[in-house]
Amino acid sequence: RDDMSVLQASGGLGFSSIEPLLDKPDVTLRELMLDEDFLQECKSNNKRLLDFVTKPENLDTVVSQVTDVVIPPEAAGPAPPETAASGSTADAAAPATPTTGATTNVTTTNVATTTANAASPAAADTPASRVMSALLSCELLCCDCPVVTAALYRQQTLLEKLFRFVTQEEPPAPIVTCYCAKILHAVFPKKIADTVSFLKKTPNAVPCLVRRLELPGVEDLLMRLVSCEELPEGRGILSWLCAMNTLPELVNKLGSGSTDEMKEAAAHALYELVSFARTSAAADALIAALQNDNFASLLIHTLFGSDSASGDAGNDVTLTHGLSPATSLVRSEANAAYEATKGQDELPSFVREVLRCLPAIKARLISTEKGTVAQTSAGSLSPPLGTLRLRLVELVVAAAKTNYKCVLDRIVESDVVLTILDLFFQYFWNTLLHQAVQELILFAFATPHTELKTHILIAGNLMQRILDAEAGNKTDVKTSGFSRGYLGMLTKIGVAVCSFLSATPNVLSDEKYANLNKDWREYADTVLAQRRLIESELLGGQKPTTQKPAVVKEDYQLSFPDDPEDGYDQNFDGDMSFDPSSDFDNRPLFVVQEKPLKFDMSLYSLELADDPGGAGAVEDGW
Repeated sequence: RDDMSVLQASGGLGFSSIEPLLDKPDVTLRELMLDEDFLQECKSNNKRLLDFVTKPENLDTVVSQVTDVVIPPEAAGPAPPETAASGSTADAAAPATPTTGATTNVTTTNVATTTANAASPAAADTPASRVMSALLSCELLCCDCPVVTAALYRQQTLLEKLFRFVTQEEPPAPIVTCYCAKILHAVFPKKIADTVSFLKKTPNAVPCLVRRLELPGVEDLLMRLVSCEELPEGRGILSWLCAMNTLPELVNKLGSGSTDEMKEAAAHALYELVSFARTSAAADALIAALQNDNFASLLIHTLFGSDSASGDAGNDVTLTHGLSPATSLVRSEANAAYEATKGQDELPSFVREVLRCLPAIKARLISTEKGTVAQTSAGSLSPPLGTLRLRLVELVVAAAKTNYKCVLDRIVESDVVLTILDLFFQYFWNTLLHQAVQELILFAFATPHTELKTHILIAGNLMQRILDAEAGNKTDVKTSGFSRGYLGMLTKIGVAVCSFLSATPNVLSDEKYANLNKDWREYADTVLAQRRLIESELLGGQKPTTQKPAVVKEDYQLSFPDDPEDGYDQNFDGDMSFDPSSDFDNRPLFVVQEKPLKFDMSLYSLELADDPGGAGAVEDGW
């Protein structure tokens, strides 16, 4: 029957304690919510219980318990449910925000153990009881119950009350932010058409979301709305978000007037939007907005300042966080084929803006904070490379891999590659830097752009630097016993240099490169060749082949003694060996060779632990 509890419906022996409560004429919502079976009965669609909960006055009480919870700072309530963190740190009394697409529910058992003290009459209005009521209300509204969701959307005032945490002027309490964001994150995809209609009726809904972006859960709520574009009933929500100037609003939050937490949240939201545009098949409106010239100019201007061509750049925090979405946008323009016909004015907007900022990028790569010391596992590092300079290198690499001739010409003219090479050989323990620079150099030797190759090889003095690095590595191995971190990258770069010199032997034909050519040839024939030989060997040895062993005695039989107490026959004169070159499926179990197998029995001499006198020594080695 519709009014059966979950235990009755499943044939359980016991009965839910909710049913006797529902039979009481004066039962209250609080009594039901504090029952240990409350959430489970709601999730199992207990009709009597849901009819009671979804009454307008009761549902309004449920929502108010979330939105109006006030916890004094000196009061410590029970910890709310743990959810997947989005990168922001909330108050100890508030749950972490759920990630996009994820919903975390509190089990009935966990809630029941926490409601022991809150259920007493004396605890009717204590901080602990208020937190528990908010927790239960949050889980009720988040659970997969269509009846509750439909009732919530029938009362638009309740949605407005939940959304008020982003529209009000004063920042809400962290616990209110987390619970309201989690509820909206759960219910919005269930009623996408009604959600869009509600947001369109709410004044400044998108600007309010962006304004509260640093609060836990708000960024995930925004990305939840974006992901609804992939559902049939959610088509058009990206167009509406772009029409509401969501992207420019996010870029503006990277400016100097925002806090560091807001800059980080805005940059991460931009990065997620770019990633969604690159992977989703339903993001045409978002792609068009990202490729807009005005948006590219606004983002680069925010990151590098108004006069970026002169070498000035923006705030370090803005650059550090904002470079991630900028680099991702440039990477989306990467081309496998070399493009030599397009001019700089025909380039994609972001690539064109990055070229304009190359002087500022080079200046930032050179400048360091004096006196800064970083303690690493390899010792003290002063000054450290830092996240900012690493991301600037990644931006240059992404720009180079667009494979436009005019882009590579501009990179060569700016000498930014030489600065990157200086960092590569200076920080020989930074693997992320080594991978980025190796990617750039290997790309340079693979592209038809000859000027970039010779620029790295001659102006960058790459060959001599590799030789000096190998000499320094030998010294480090003798003193510390460890090789430098970039040694594997140098091997791959050295092979690329050898291939380039073999294809174009006249590059270093001048007499002034005679000594360099001699030293490099010696390095390539000895150190590099030996290292390549070692790296080409399989870790487990030789690969199995289909060849069968040359000598196989098919009629050979192993003889065992009649008396098992005498041990194995020590006069066995065959040699059992494993032939790795044989076929695993067809080879015989043993390969018998002509030479006899000998055992050194002295290696197996044993003495019993409880016989210190050695009287029980095992003879004959067994």
